[in-house]
Amino acid sequence: MKKFIIAMLIMLTGVAAASARDSYSRDIKVLPAAAQNFIARNFKAKVNLIKIDSGTFSSTDYDVILTDGSEIDFDSAGNWKDIEVG
Repeated sequence: MKKFIIAMLIMLTGVAAASARDSYSRDIKVLPAAAQNFIARNFKAKVNLIKIDSGTFSSTDYDVILTDGSEIDFDSAGNWKDIEVG
């Protein structure tokens, strides 16, 4: 029984890791509204690339790179976490 439980835990961990995928977009509309508004209010540069980090258990983070080289990290609600101005 103990081996079965350990095997199930290993399989669940593998499934969770496999479901965490990154995707990319250039469309600002994939961001939450709060993130879209933040970029529009505070930056003149356009969005160059958005990396969407879909984590396990429905946690999604967004890494945005602007055309001027600035990078902004947002959480799943669209609140900024980190900014590096280029």
